[in-house]
Amino acid sequence: MKLNLGCGKEVFEGWVNIDINPLDEKIIKVDITKSPLPFKDNQFEYVRMRHVLEHLSIKDQLNLFDELYRITEPRGRIWLSVPHESDWCRSIDHHRGYTYLAFRNLDRFWLQKKKRFQVVMETDKPTFFGRFFLHKKIRYYASYIFSKVIKDIIVELEIIK
Repeated sequence: MKLNLGCGKEVFEGWVNIDINPLDEKIIKVDITKSPLPFKDNQFEYVRMRHVLEHLSIKDQLNLFDELYRITEPRGRIWLSVPHESDWCRSIDHHRGYTYLAFRNLDRFWLQKKKRFQVVMETDKPTFFGRFFLHKKIRYYASYIFSKVIKDIIVELEIIK
């Protein structure tokens, strides 16, 4: 099964689509800040989150990752898109922006536990200015010098159980 978490208007056929404010009868109302999520252990092979994390407090983000670990099957994937740290304040309800390092170091928040998340894909969505830096590695380093090079960070994590 596949989970589209915080789907908004993006409803996918054959997926479990959830959101706190359902905009369609095909969307299940779920508050992702409340634990446990109403799903079984290892129920999903793939979880998609597009512009969800930045709307949650750090505590709620960490609790959500605990729940995603629980409901995603071993070697399952979590795909997420978040605003880059240089572009995170484009909306008043964003708590923070991100870099690749946030996800590479995700397991550091659970020091007593073994490694649970492995980054298997990283890319970005460049801004108009960022398109002049053709390679993502160049955009990555340029983002430390120039603001507004990268709009979004896109990462895929694999669950290690």
